[in-house]
Amino acid sequence: QQTGDSNLKFAIWQSLRSLDATFPDDSILASREDWTGSLNELASAITAIATPKAAEIGVRLIESPELSQQSMDQLIAAVAVAGDANQLGRAFRAMVKRNPNTVTLARVKPLLDRTQRDRTTPTNVGTALINFFNQKAPDPQGTRLQVVAKIANIWKVNELESALLTALTTTKGPAQQKIIDTLAAYDSPEVRNTLATLSNSPEAGKRIAATRAIAASRPRAAIPLIIKLLQDEETGNEASAIVISMLNRKDLPPLLAAAVDNTTLPADIARSLLRGVRVSGGQPSLEKAIRKAGQLEQAKWKLTPELQATLIAEMKKRGSASRGEDIYRRKSLQCINCHAIGSGGGRVGPNLISLGGSSQPDYIVEALLAPSAKLKEGFTTLTVLTDEGEIINGISLGKNGDGLRLRLADGKETQIALDAIEQTKPGKSLMPEGLLDSLPQQELVDLLTFMSALGREPAYTVSTEPVVRSLETLNYTNAASSRLNRTSMDTAASDDASMTWRTQTTRVDGTLPLAELDQFKQHRTLPHTSFVRFQITMPREGVAKIDIPSDGLSAWIDGKPTPTTNLNTLPLDGGDHLVVLSINRQLITETFPIKVAGDAVIKE
Repeated sequence: QQTGDSNLKFAIWQSLRSLDATFPDDSILASREDWTGSLNELASAITAIATPKAAEIGVRLIESPELSQQSMDQLIAAVAVAGDANQLGRAFRAMVKRNPNTVTLARVKPLLDRTQRDRTTPTNVGTALINFFNQKAPDPQGTRLQVVAKIANIWKVNELESALLTALTTTKGPAQQKIIDTLAAYDSPEVRNTLATLSNSPEAGKRIAATRAIAASRPRAAIPLIIKLLQDEETGNEASAIVISMLNRKDLPPLLAAAVDNTTLPADIARSLLRGVRVSGGQPSLEKAIRKAGQLEQAKWKLTPELQATLIAEMKKRGSASRGEDIYRRKSLQCINCHAIGSGGGRVGPNLISLGGSSQPDYIVEALLAPSAKLKEGFTTLTVLTDEGEIINGISLGKNGDGLRLRLADGKETQIALDAIEQTKPGKSLMPEGLLDSLPQQELVDLLTFMSALGREPAYTVSTEPVVRSLETLNYTNAASSRLNRTSMDTAASDDASMTWRTQTTRVDGTLPLAELDQFKQHRTLPHTSFVRFQITMPREGVAKIDIPSDGLSAWIDGKPTPTTNLNTLPLDGGDHLVVLSINRQLITETFPIKVAGDAVIKE
């Protein structure tokens, strides 16, 4: 029986598991000899019972030559959940034996996911994998090599090492670089010597791939090689990516900082690396070393007539407003925290809704690179010295009774008692000096191009449609994930203390940026899910209309589950109402807007 109700499905699964446990020698599923026409139900039952004896029913069918590829994939996904190492190996071998040309990463993924989840590694797959790798059939898209590389990295199939080393001598270009990357899974003397030789190759691609492979298995040994790559503008960006991948180990950032501190780097490479380090969470000692190595203290983006002219010319030639919006939205720059574009964003700085339509490019360049040069009226700042020696910077909101109100850089407001103020003086812009120093020139050009397009180009002009532009998204925390796993998705729409939310804004076109939302996975077989919420106001009793995609979303109104088909004609009482949406990330892959109409208005 198939049901779309996740709670009912979970109850059915629990019942199947309990019943199967009463059969000591074989699975309850073995009592049925013919599953023809019911393979979906069989796959669901195997997944629910989740024991090797249940998986054995599926493995036998997978090994049957009569099974279709679609049915095979359904059963492999189920066996990947329930089977033991031997059964996983049999499933993989059957897949390769059936038709090696149809083996893709997507088909193997359930087996790989199982290994990553609980380290269950399929047994006796070496021969099948080598035969698959050594096929004579052409592989122009690199599909076969992609599968082999992923399997080698996760399953560590020792028999594959010699085949990879042999293939290294007969391939070239991207395929050869992929093989080099794959060798990171092995650490034999022969592999070490091969990677060491390739790391000194005159070909940049080989040097990058070899250094990346060495960094994956022996990161300390890779540091001198990484420094050489960073010093070369041709390989610097790829080397920066290797550095970022190493920051999750506590022992490596100090070693990287020491190595970078003793070298010099091209300024653009240093800026790019510095931004990457900041985005990944920050490493103060490494950031300091990067600034020194790239001479960024002396090479800040300082406004000069020459630089201004260069940037404006580059905006016309190579600027991309699309890339620029992505840069504007980066957490590390915090643009959204301070500036709104329409109704979405912060209120610390001026609203940028019509910046490009009302300002010339030279003004925009100056506003970004010398933010304190010309402060917009209403956004002049004040520096306050209190009688306790505290210095507070903010935008003056005026005096209120016995206090002075300021809006701080984080958007919060504070009030300072007038009798506690020792001194005040005009301050600088709340936009930090050097905020854009980590941007390479092309990224700075793209950001300027985006800002210049705001309110000038149709694609970057905020429409007058009633679109939700400021909302909240659920933060992924261990507490929230555990709570959702033990209860149901209804908990996300409740006042549960485990659920914490953060502000989320839409893109200029009003669509929700899915890539910025945290994802939850309640159970192994359920898709990843994200949650957002927003408020609407009914001036009086009436009918609200909430326009969202018809598939892949679930809704709660004021904590109550509500079919999405009802959202087009939703009767509501007057007052404020909270709308919570869950987004099935498997079904919803494209950004979308949330439109509100009828008698409802969006509460900002």
